[in-house]
Formats: sequence, structure tokens, C-alpha cells
Amino acid sequence: MGRNPLLAGFDLLTLRLFTAVCEEGSINRAAAREHIALSALSRRISDLEAVLGLTLLRRHSRGVEPTGAGLALVQHANIILRDVLQMEADLAQRMDGVRGTIRLYANTWAIAEYVPAHISAFLAAHPLLNVEIEEAVSVETLRAVRDGTADIGIVISEMGAEGIHLLPYAGDHLVAIMPPDHPLAGTGPIGLAEIAPYDIIGSSKGSALEQLVLTGAAELGVALRIRARISGFETLYRMIQAGLGIGIGPSLPATRHCAAMNLMMRPLNEAWSHRRLSICLSVGQQPPHVKLLAEHLVTVGGAFAVGESALP
Repeated sequence: MGRNPLLAGFDLLTLRLFTAVCEEGSINRAAAREHIALSALSRRISDLEAVLGLTLLRRHSRGVEPTGAGLALVQHANIILRDVLQMEADLAQRMDGVRGTIRLYANTWAIAEYVPAHISAFLAAHPLLNVEIEEAVSVETLRAVRDGTADIGIVISEMGAEGIHLLPYAGDHLVAIMPPDHPLAGTGPIGLAEIAPYDIIGSSKGSALEQLVLTGAAELGVALRIRARISGFETLYRMIQAGLGIGIGPSLPATRHCAAMNLMMRPLNEAWSHRRLSICLSVGQQPPHVKLLAEHLVTVGGAFAVGESALP
């Protein structure tokens, strides 16, 4: 049986290069990232379009973007490339240990508080594995796990996660942080309604924490005075120290920063202020090296019930 001519352009390298072009939004940047000559990459894309009889990229002054056909190809390419990685991992088990690279997406809270020590311990136990870590808000992480850009994600458990397998990881309680001379400085729980009249240093736009706080304010019927939105903890605490507003964040890092920077913190008394982190995986069988990391994170993070607890 002869080979389908439509499949002629679908070697793995071409799929990987096309995916890089779409991720970078530029043939130039993709060529530099993948260490291939610009002319060679352009020719591969042109040949692929010619074989398929489709326009896959739309060129404009800022670079390129995938057409509808290009987006469909990227989705299939991610699945194919992920399956190839799984095949490599399965075969690697027959060698001297499990090998592979795991792409982990996690939010700022998880990376600041849990991920470094947990990943360090994992890599020490599995020296043939590599973990690539990327910081992303929970919405982006869920999307990355669904489309195969990430192998494992760490997200706020309260996020909607249709089509995603959730495993328990860690938890914390939100607190309000302020300078010692702030009118609300003191001890004991505090409500969002008490904070609302004052300037607030919020978390980054689109983050799960921002959504929780804004939803809580809407339920109370109060408007918040957001002076700034900050993604990094260090910047958040420096702005609070400078008297620019009250911050809201998880209690574990707040305890350390408040002690070091002479700040005060009070626990929030809102029901939504008890936050949990979950590990998220795509539904289906996971490659062995991805399962190893997921099992490790569940073990070291501390368990709480979130959906199913068994690895797929």
C-alpha cells in the first residue's frame, strides 16, 4: 500500500518547528529558538502548505499567526509530539532508569512556597529526569495542560477544571497584610468589608486570587479600591511596606515577610479565604516520568480531598 501523499510533510521535526513558529508568533524567533537557518525553516513551512494545499500562517508586520487550519494542525501536532515523548519514556524504562523532561506550570504562590524544595528532592531521587518550570496563572495552566503544552499543572483547586484530572497538593489561608501604623493594624480575623474603604494592592489581572477577591467583594456588594496589581510576592510586600495599600496573600509566605519587614497580618474571615492547591493532569494514561512526579508532589504536599485521588 502506497504512502498517503498528504502525510509526506508530517515528519516530527516539521511538526515541532511549525509548533515553535506558532508559539513564538515569528518565523525569525522560532528559527533562533530551534537553532535552524531562517531559510530552511521558511522552506519547510512553504512545503508543508503546498503538500496540504492550505494556508497555515497569516503573515503581518509583527510576525505571523496561525489560520484556522494552522490552529487545527498545532492541536494535532501537540498530541503527536506528546505521544512521542510518552513512547520515549516507556522505552527509557528498559534502560538504566526513567528518563525524560517534564513541563510543569504553576502559579506564583506554588512556586514561591512549595515547588523549589519539592522539585529539588524529586530531581535528587531521579537524576535522569529534567523538570522545566514555568510560572503562569491558574487559567493559563489549565489551558496548557489541556492542549499538551504542559505535562503537569499546579492550580487553585476552586478553579473550574472540566476535562482535567485533579489531585491534592497543598493548602493555606489568606491574610490581610498592612504596615503597623495602618488604621486596621491589629490582631484577630478581619472581613473584606472592613478592608474595602482602604487602598488595596491586588494580585495580577486574571489570577485566581484576583477572581476570588473580586467575587467576594461582589457578594458583599462592596467596591474595592485597587491601587495596583502585582504578580510577584517581593514587590507586593515592598509596596505594602511603603504604605501604598493593604495586600491579600497566603499566610505562610506572609508570616516570613511580615517578620522580616515589620508588617502586620490578620486572617481573613471569609469562607473563600481557605485556599487549596491541586495538581492537574490531562485525562488519560500518563507517561511514567509524569506519573512519578505527580505521585511525588501528592506525597510531599500533604493531602486533602479534591475529586479523585488515584493517578490515571
